[in-house]
Amino acid sequence: MRTSFASIAKSALVLVTANSPGALVTDLYRRLYTNPQGGVADDAADDGSNPIKIGAVADAVLTAVADADRVQLVTDLYRRLQVVIAGYDSGSNANRTFEVAPLNLQVLEESLVDAANHAASAGIQYPSDDGLVMMGYKDFSITGKFICGADNTVTMDVRGTNDEDATPANRDWVSIYGYRSDTNTVVNSIANPVSTTTTFAWDFDNCNYRYVRVRLVIVNGGALSNTIIIKIRRKAL
Repeated sequence: MRTSFASIAKSALVLVTANSPGALVTDLYRRLYTNPQGGVADDAADDGSNPIKIGAVADAVLTAVADADRVQLVTDLYRRLQVVIAGYDSGSNANRTFEVAPLNLQVLEESLVDAANHAASAGIQYPSDDGLVMMGYKDFSITGKFICGADNTVTMDVRGTNDEDATPANRDWVSIYGYRSDTNTVVNSIANPVSTTTTFAWDFDNCNYRYVRVRLVIVNGGALSNTIIIKIRRKAL
């Protein structure tokens, strides 16, 4: 024989007098109302009356579960709640941090010029009159080669400025010195005379200027015969 218990459906609970008889109460979907609570109030001294507590499982190393699984609270072996942040590594039981754009990878390499038989010029600027923007970059280097025929010479220098004038010609450009690592000298220009081939590696560490540009003076005294190759590299660190 099965015994049924009657209950009253209520949309909200109401307070009754202490020790008065009461009925089982459900919500309007027949779900039984319950009101579990411990015998000790919040922030009161524990009297050993076994208040209701939320349990957890002690685990020294966290392991992954499947997506949408039901899970339980986890503590370490000292009962401290395990909270996993995005950089947690379970193998080392440590949190890792990652740099989104590492400075050591912020490098920009460009070919300024790689061509033959340039016309004479009293001062042609590379990559342009505006120059290179050094914002975000710390070091600057140049490598390349000059090949001159019997009637040709090439002279190169590097100029920098912090002048913010919107017109490049109005900026105060200054020739700057750099370390020429192929000859172990500090120079502010490299000259290639007639009938000569010159390779170079020029370093400008801590090049703390807003703009930098490479300037070439090309002289053709007769037959046009020259090759100019200039490669640059800017890096943040």
